[in-house]
Amino acid sequence: MTESHNDKIVFLTYLSRSGSTLLSNNLNQHPEICVTQEGEFPGELLGIKGYISPTFNEESELAKYLDYVWSVSRVRNWKIEKQDVMLAIDTYPTNGNQVFHLLLALNRKKHKPKSSVLIYKGVPAMPWEIANIAGRYPKALFINLIRDPRAIEYSQSNNKLPYENRAFSISPLQTAYEWKKSIAGSYTSNDRVLNIKFEDFIHHNEETIHRICYFLGLNSQFMSEDRLFSMEIPEEEQYLHKKVDQKPDASRIDAWKESKKDIKWAYIERVCAQEMTLLGYELEVSSQLSTMSFLKEWVRYKALDSFYKVMGMIRRFLVSPAFYLKKIKLLLEK
Repeated sequence: MTESHNDKIVFLTYLSRSGSTLLSNNLNQHPEICVTQEGEFPGELLGIKGYISPTFNEESELAKYLDYVWSVSRVRNWKIEKQDVMLAIDTYPTNGNQVFHLLLALNRKKHKPKSSVLIYKGVPAMPWEIANIAGRYPKALFINLIRDPRAIEYSQSNNKLPYENRAFSISPLQTAYEWKKSIAGSYTSNDRVLNIKFEDFIHHNEETIHRICYFLGLNSQFMSEDRLFSMEIPEEEQYLHKKVDQKPDASRIDAWKESKKDIKWAYIERVCAQEMTLLGYELEVSSQLSTMSFLKEWVRYKALDSFYKVMGMIRRFLVSPAFYLKKIKLLLEK
């Protein structure tokens, strides 16, 4: 197989619009680091989200599954071929975890063959899945990126998903609950997890990069000026990352305050006040949010959330009915 036992696997976890692409672009300038573009892999490939990792007893089983992965994920943006995966596996049975590691190794071979630290970026590696992933990959490390939830909501509500015609956020409560869950999942005593605040990355860029390199066991005296990562950002996503090659701009870090009176911040602060205070994010909303207003927004959020989840299930089923039913079977087996 193409993978090396010396590879260091790292998961970059974050919520959308937290600054992960800017951080990835910085990290990818290190000659030892290869950061993937977003993978959006199905959860069972990693054996998380309630699934067990699938086992492939023969070549034909793996070939069919790879067809499914290529149809529902963004692995096509990595510019590796399904045939490369098939040729790299010489013994069966194999499983999803091994295939995932191989995909990382093939991405490295394609883009930065001399690198040894392989950083996976994107779903399903979410902050609240860190414990599950750590169990599946006992040697993996985690870099968790945290940002003020109000800044995340500001960016999510003002930008559309690159492959869907709707905003990232369907409600400030979606951002709030996901942020709260991400903090609970990432702040553990596990020394394999490094939490980085986006604000620290912007205001103290060199110190933050040095801290990450130390965590990864790398020399931080490296910085090149290559644009390997930014040049590989898919065309559909480039409008979201227009300034990724520029130096971090501290003047825009509190852009969300331009709409300070927006009731969105009241929803977020009501849900996340304790965690925000512990992390040093000052609460800004002075007005009280009525219980009735909160409940109305909660009902609206839950209705939209359920609708989009059902539509997603239907969409994935239509892509490959057989493999979607197999996913349900894997879930039930666990």
